[in-house]
Formats: sequence, structure tokens, C-alpha cells
Amino acid sequence: MEARKANLVPTSSQKDTSALEMRLKRALKESGSSNGLAHGVLNMVISESYEYAAKETGMYIASKSEYPMIEKYAEKYVEIAKQLISQIESQRGLPGLESLSMAKRQVINDGIVSCFNNLKEVLLKIENIEYNQRMSDLRSTLIVVKTFSWCVLGIVLLAFAQEMFTGLFQSALSTGDDLITKSVDWVFNIF
Repeated sequence: MEARKANLVPTSSQKDTSALEMRLKRALKESGSSNGLAHGVLNMVISESYEYAAKETGMYIASKSEYPMIEKYAEKYVEIAKQLISQIESQRGLPGLESLSMAKRQVINDGIVSCFNNLKEVLLKIENIEYNQRMSDLRSTLIVVKTFSWCVLGIVLLAFAQEMFTGLFQSALSTGDDLITKSVDWVFNIF
């Protein structure tokens, strides 16, 4: 009993909290890249920094001003993410959680993990929207560069053809005419 008072032996609610954090961290590892929006926000949720997580989600979209369509497409997902963050916060902060039975705490923890996984999916969708916008921008840039290259090639070929027909073709015509005239003269000189 004394060891419990000195916090040397964890209580059942502390065990539940650490088990929940382990489950959340495992779900975080499954989210993929460690430098994206999802990883940062999910880390904040695990460390119970809910206000910063919600702000980070909104600021992430606002910081992508070079892709104006992201805000249009991701707006509903940002709101869903904020709702899920507040839902996780309310479930983790339930008053009297320690006094509930182990089964009820397990049900609540399962709900938290479910909300966490839903949040992870929503954040990954936001990242996917950004990726798609970047790819769309890259494709349009590539189209412009290809079109410019084809135009330059066409102009160079046209200039080459014009030079060939005005300069080289005229020379070839006069050389061919001279050759034909000399050949005809030679044939008439023989007979």
C-alpha cells in the first residue's frame, strides 16, 4: 500500500493511460512519413496539445498559398480534423475516468483509438490533396516547357528549310543548270 502511495507501483488508470499511449504511438508509426502534417498533428494529440494540433491543421492549409485550390478542396477535411481532435480531447479528459470499471475504460480507450485512426486518415487525405495540387502544378509547368521546346524546334527547322531553299537550293539549281548545259554541249560537240 505504501508503494502505491509513493507512485512506485502504477495504478490501473496509469496502466490504461500508458497502454492507450502505446496504442496511439503504434497507430502513429503506421501513418508513414515523419515530417508531414499527419505525423506532427498526431504527435501533438498524443502529447495532449489539442489546441496546438487544431491550430497547426488550419495553419498548414493557410501556409500553402502557392496552391490556391488546396484551401477549397481541404476545407471540409480541416473542419473534420478539428472536430476529431476535440472529440479525442473530450474522451481523454472525461471526469471520473479512474472510477469507471476496467471494461468501460477499455470501451472509451477503443473509441479514442478509433477517433485517432479517423483523424490520421483525414490528415493523410489533406496531405494527399496537397500532393495532387503539386503534381497538377508540375504537369502544367511540364506542358508549358514541352510546348515551348516544340515551338523553338519548329522555328529552327523552318529557318533551316528557308535557308536551304533560298540559298542552297538556288545554288543547286544554278549548278544543276550549268551541268546540264555542259552535258548537252558535250553531246552536240561529239556529233
